[in-house]
Amino acid sequence: MKRTIFISLLLALVSVAGWSQTSYFDKFENMHGVDYVRYKGDNLKKKIKYNDNVIDVRTIADKVNYVVAISMNKPVFVKGYPESHDDGMTTEVVEAHASLKYLKEEYVQLMRSQDKHEFVGIYYKDKATEGFEYVIYDEEKEELNIVVISSVLKPEEIAKMLKN
Repeated sequence: MKRTIFISLLLALVSVAGWSQTSYFDKFENMHGVDYVRYKGDNLKKKIKYNDNVIDVRTIADKVNYVVAISMNKPVFVKGYPESHDDGMTTEVVEAHASLKYLKEEYVQLMRSQDKHEFVGIYYKDKATEGFEYVIYDEEKEELNIVVISSVLKPEEIAKMLKN
């Protein structure tokens, strides 16, 4: 459910695709079975309604460099098949799990939420002259989603938005 909200929110924010370089997450762009979408931040120009609140993203649009949304299905495991958890993992899912390890080593965790079948983590990294890179990693039982946002918004500003 949270994944759907995150992806819907980001897709509602963006109207036209644009191209800019990301870093580590570029490798997902041409992977089989992965939905990969990249948007330029200056295309954020809408007001959106979320939980009966109207969010005017035009006020922060000039602070966002780009947004990348990566989504993939995970194999569904049935009791007894596959025999090994590793045997059923696609290359894409293995790479996405490696991304989580990379995030934990290279980024600072801003938020974490976990329940029985879902894990959501928000991470950030100070990219010096480029501002900050934020990553939302959302893993559910059957889907895995990663959202990368390059922005000049400071972690304190993001944390304040998360509380609201």
